[in-house]
Amino acid sequence: MKIFDKNIFGPEVYYFSADLGDLILYYSDANDATFETGFSALISEAIVPSSSLTEECPSVMKDNVLTVSNLDYEFGYKANQKCEYSIEVKENQEVFVEVTVFHIEKNVDKLSVIFEEFNYPLYKQDFDNILQLTPSANNSLISFEADSNVQQAGFEVTLRAFDCSCPDKDIIIPCTDPVEITPLGINELYYCDNMNCSYHISSDPTCSELSEDIYEFHLSSEIREGHDYFNIYVDGILREKLDKSMIYQRYFPRDLNITLEFISTSDSPIKNGDRGWVLKLKNQKSPPIDSITLSESMPLYTVDILGINELDIISVCAPETDELELIIASDKTLLQNYVLFDETDYIGK
Repeated sequence: MKIFDKNIFGPEVYYFSADLGDLILYYSDANDATFETGFSALISEAIVPSSSLTEECPSVMKDNVLTVSNLDYEFGYKANQKCEYSIEVKENQEVFVEVTVFHIEKNVDKLSVIFEEFNYPLYKQDFDNILQLTPSANNSLISFEADSNVQQAGFEVTLRAFDCSCPDKDIIIPCTDPVEITPLGINELYYCDNMNCSYHISSDPTCSELSEDIYEFHLSSEIREGHDYFNIYVDGILREKLDKSMIYQRYFPRDLNITLEFISTSDSPIKNGDRGWVLKLKNQKSPPIDSITLSESMPLYTVDILGINELDIISVCAPETDELELIIASDKTLLQNYVLFDETDYIGK
């Protein structure tokens, strides 16, 4: 007798021998209206071989991308197929595992990455289902196991290895074109564990005749809180530490020395590959400043925030003995849409 007396959060498969006679499925409900109960079960005939041989999953390397696949669009994969592929992760590299084709029997046939006693299911082609393997996960296995019931076209998994090294440390912003910096210096946003990179940012000195006197610093990041962070230095002095996923947008004079430091740590040998960041820099002209000074005769200043455009700057001053109160009320009041500065710090000084 098999008793299911706990919640099942993922599909489970069981096989019962035909020699046991009739299969009786019995369901008992506690009749408690405070809980939503129920179940669904699919029952079908299957042939389970007494033994099966585990083969190596077919693979091919092209353009530095390794593809592991059992695809057969004409006949489908074999009944009771079992195959594995050992993943090599070299030192100072990380490997990204991504499902690109997924046509297997749902909830029964299983595709996963196995590392020691851990099993990481691969469900479908999905950005959130990209796995990132560190050298500590070397020789992990891509594992596929099918039963004899239904055979579909199969699966395809791609493996890409990236060198975990910092790109150029000296970043020069061109006179007219924007520049984009990524963690590994390639057209990907991913980054590795245990990185410690510094990027020294400056404008091209030959741009002195341009009217652009500032540059935009736009950092978009998805990082692990508590593990990864950025330090921003202005003229060698730490200005801000960013330790959360965010969009960080600031403007700095071209003559300031800015250094962006990125540090990542390690938490597990295998993790979801949903983290990354990109820094975009471009020269531009500083916007005009709308300056307002409050006084006894004009104690209040109101602005239509819906009419504020990107890069608009509003400077409001009050006597040193007074306090300024800011009230924002509109459907665009998300504070990440605005940057608030004290004194004259609006251009990064």
